[in-house]
Amino acid sequence: MKLHYWVALFLCSFLGFSFAEAKPILKVQKPVIVAQNQKTQKVTEQNVKVALPQLEKLANEMMEKTGVPGMAIAIVYQDRIVYLKGFGIREVGKPDLVDPDTVFQIASVSKPIASTVIAGVVGKGLIEWDDPIIKHDPSFQMNHAFVTNEVTFRDLLAHVAVYPTMRGTT
Repeated sequence: MKLHYWVALFLCSFLGFSFAEAKPILKVQKPVIVAQNQKTQKVTEQNVKVALPQLEKLANEMMEKTGVPGMAIAIVYQDRIVYLKGFGIREVGKPDLVDPDTVFQIASVSKPIASTVIAGVVGKGLIEWDDPIIKHDPSFQMNHAFVTNEVTFRDLLAHVAVYPTMRGTT
C-alpha cells in the first residue's frame, strides 16, 4: 500500500480522538480521501499555496464536527515551512488560543507517526529497518559508543535500545 493511504488511515483514526467535554466523535468507517486530483500533477509551492484556503476551511469543519477544541497545522515544502497556523483554543472552557508555538501533548500518538514516516522511507528503499541509524545520520549519538554505532531504526521503534528498564515496553 502507498504511504498516503497509511497517512490517511492514521489521520482518520486520530480524528476519532475525543476530549471529555467534546461533542460525539465522527464514526469513520474507512479512510476518507479529502481531495484527490484525477491527474497526477507535480506538487509546486504555488499548488500548495492555492490549496491553503481549502485546508483552513477543512480544519475548521473537522474541529466543529469532532469537537476537537484546537489544532495547529504546518506545511513543509522542500524543507521550508510555507504555512504555519493555529486554530481554535488550547483547552475547552479556557480562552487561550492555539498558535504556531503551542506545544501539544501527543503522548503515544508519536509512535504511529514515527513508524509511518520510517515505513515510508523503508518502502522507498532509502533505508532498511535494520540499518544502523548512524549510517544515515552521522550526528546521531547515544550515551555509549557501541550503542551509537549499532542501534537500528527497528531497535528504537521496538524500545529495545534506550533504557534497560524500558526494554520491550511501550
